[in-house]
Amino acid sequence: MHALQAQGLLGPFDEDALNRFSAKAVNLPYNAGILQQNKWTLLVFLSPECPLSKNYAVVIQQLANDYSDQIQAIGIIPGTTFSKKEIQQFAAKYKLSFPLVVDEKMTVVKAVEATITPEVVLMTDKASLIYRGAIDDWAVELGKKRTKASREYLRDAIRQTQSNIPVTQKINQPVGCLINEF
Repeated sequence: MHALQAQGLLGPFDEDALNRFSAKAVNLPYNAGILQQNKWTLLVFLSPECPLSKNYAVVIQQLANDYSDQIQAIGIIPGTTFSKKEIQQFAAKYKLSFPLVVDEKMTVVKAVEATITPEVVLMTDKASLIYRGAIDDWAVELGKKRTKASREYLRDAIRQTQSNIPVTQKINQPVGCLINEF
């Protein structure tokens, strides 16, 4: 068995746990499940105070716009650290039009084993992994960034899957702020 699969990072994820998760979006009307039939789900783990979450908010919004016919993007705010007002201000400042939901009990975080903000998990409507990890290679490590991203990991995974080509790199280590248990 592949080491990443043994760790649960390659899925399939707990479809029941994802389907049971229910939360209203903080920034707009939304009260649907994580998984939708015939659409991929892009979970975006964000923190309103993480500098890289702020930097990548515009990139994620653009991807959500570009692929809205195939992908439902959902921003997951882990824990209970941020107030509804702080999350709404974050959404407004970065013009996020996809729902942001608070994962107070870390249900989704644990189901997909997310550890960093920003981190993305793209999955099928049956909770099978398409891609997880970094959005691109712009952030090399905390405090160290390239002038411009040279590899768009998430966009490449979307395009490859759309073309029925196996995703060449299913996992890329995300760079950002650790998800805390509070």
